[in-house]
Amino acid sequence: MPTIVYPYLAKVDDGKIVGWHGGFDNKKDFYKFGLKRPNAIFGEMALKPISQAKNNKVGENVYCGVMFPYFGHFILETLSCLPYVQPEDNLVFSNLGKGDILDWQKEILTFIGIADRVLLVNKEPVEFDSLKHVPQASIINSYIGKDLIEYASKINSCNVLMDEDNYKKIYLSRSKVKNANSVEELKLEEYFKSIGFKIIYPEKISFKEQVEIYRRANTIVSIEGSALHTLIFTSHKLKLYVIPRRKELAHNFLLQFFMQNNICLNILSDFSGNAANFSAKPQLDTEAIIDYFEGELQCQ
Repeated sequence: MPTIVYPYLAKVDDGKIVGWHGGFDNKKDFYKFGLKRPNAIFGEMALKPISQAKNNKVGENVYCGVMFPYFGHFILETLSCLPYVQPEDNLVFSNLGKGDILDWQKEILTFIGIADRVLLVNKEPVEFDSLKHVPQASIINSYIGKDLIEYASKINSCNVLMDEDNYKKIYLSRSKVKNANSVEELKLEEYFKSIGFKIIYPEKISFKEQVEIYRRANTIVSIEGSALHTLIFTSHKLKLYVIPRRKELAHNFLLQFFMQNNICLNILSDFSGNAANFSAKPQLDTEAIIDYFEGELQCQ
């Protein structure tokens, strides 16, 4: 039986909750395979006539969920189908964005080696003669599956040339990001550089460089941010210090690092102000942070 996949986001009337789904053309598949999210009510499907659908090229097609335009959701949710697909499968995603695959999404898909197998349901519904479904290994703030962690950690890196010894200790800076940065972080950059840390600006380097650097590090310090989700591509033992931007570290990070046995997590909850929301600028107690790490150095 043909299946219609739709490209858009459906919202329920209550503004407090949003239903995300893949737009299946029958309720049975919708409730069974739609992208289920915690504490959400699914919006009803706004179906278009089948006559507006178009046929895709012949091949084994697998529905893999939503192509999220947000980095953390993309890493943990969009990619969570990959442990369950075969090398020859066409990977079908419903696009949550407004255009084609974004450059940074394409870069990650290329790094993984699947960019040429992705079929994005973008502006119009697409009819498939057959469409398989696979599980979703992760849902942010609900669970992060071990299958995704194991899959990502085994992906071969691209042998980016760099001096390995220079990346044993790294500080991931948010000082150059557009949202939720802090001028106070410049002082932290100066401090960590003075004690031998390499300062990394994740948004300024390629994704494969990020992965290669993280795989070389044995100590990472960072203010809470989506770049930390890239650590699912690591498998070696490392010590991670995270400074939350709000009162508590976001739950999805706790779920991720709980599943990553290779990471020794240290949450420094007392050193930043309670930001109003995830995009608000944090207020950092830089003196307390520096004092803490001075104490850490004395204990080593």
